[in-house]
Amino acid sequence: MPYTPDEIAGLLAESQKWTDRCRDLTAATISRPYSSQRAREFGVHGLSRRLNMLEHCIDRVFESIPPDEASPSRVSLMDSTAFIHTFVINVYGAIDNLAHIWCAEWDIRDKRKRPLAPSRIGLKPDNEIVWMSLPADLQAYLAEHQQWFAYLENYRHALAHRIPLYIPPRQLGTADQHSFAAIEAQRGEAAAQGDWIRFDELGGMQDQLGSFEPHIMHSYGEAAQPVRFHAQLICDIATVVEIGENLFRQLDALADRRRECRVSQRPVQSD
Repeated sequence: MPYTPDEIAGLLAESQKWTDRCRDLTAATISRPYSSQRAREFGVHGLSRRLNMLEHCIDRVFESIPPDEASPSRVSLMDSTAFIHTFVINVYGAIDNLAHIWCAEWDIRDKRKRPLAPSRIGLKPDNEIVWMSLPADLQAYLAEHQQWFAYLENYRHALAHRIPLYIPPRQLGTADQHSFAAIEAQRGEAAAQGDWIRFDELGGMQDQLGSFEPHIMHSYGEAAQPVRFHAQLICDIATVVEIGENLFRQLDALADRRRECRVSQRPVQSD
């Protein structure tokens, strides 16, 4: 079903809200007074670049296929798909960058006092050493988002290793599915004969069947759940921004407590 006018207005407002907050987080990431050079590297050259890319990609998707678009062109579909591919990879990378910043700022190490291997750094409960280093309220916040982490991992891994994400050009009802299959058989015959003009004409006929729904998914054979990509992109950038804001607040609070401890431990000067 197409979006309602109220849903379209809401999507546009939320997109603007979260891209603005993403821009603010980017500025805070760049200007932040890091305590380690490694954390600064992950912040300034890692996280900030990814945040810029998220903002760019969501803007381009909404421009290429607006929420009220009923019949996007093949070029628009391909452009939006490419932007979503880039978006998903950088959402995943932004979360990893935040985990690396946390570990670098607090010098998180394993039981043998060694720096953690990259594969052990993350913001999920199965990243046990990192997880146990997080304040309780940040753990609670992240625990509430485990379903989102599962979705992200599923889509990112499918994109990187298995089946790339795809925007179906049309959604087909039962009658249209039969028509599509019949035309597909004709396309096969045209291809076998090398009649590529007829092949393209038949493809154009297929493109007229059904209706467009703004969904994205990966494999049809892995029980993948299609999602409405306009809303999902907003959800994803909002989650990255909220996690980033929350993690930076925690870093600031812990740094303040560390400074207070150092001050309280200074010897009193006698006259």
